[in-house]
Amino acid sequence: MTDNPETIAYAEERLYILATSYFLCGIMDTLSSAMRGMGKSTTAMVVSLSGSCILRIIWLGTVFRFLWTDISAIYAIYPISWAVTILIYLVLYFPTLRATERRINGDGAKDFQS
Repeated sequence: MTDNPETIAYAEERLYILATSYFLCGIMDTLSSAMRGMGKSTTAMVVSLSGSCILRIIWLGTVFRFLWTDISAIYAIYPISWAVTILIYLVLYFPTLRATERRINGDGAKDFQS
């Protein structure tokens, strides 16, 4: 534990940003699992890797380095990257869902029968 008020203030800011937006991480993980369940595991991996890793590295190299150099910029990238990843998943999810339904209800039904 620390009694340093500056450290406590940073911890409070991090807790506020992450605790109020952590539900986005759950939505992102749910969409990722749904894509995997529909047989698109590589797509889910690429989207998650891009949104959760590559976007954050780009953020640190650009926004944090030149525009927003406060520690809150590092805290803020978590909910931002979750939201961007969710948007990408939503763009991909519905067409994948329709294709999966067609595959199950149409010619692909025999693939699921024993």
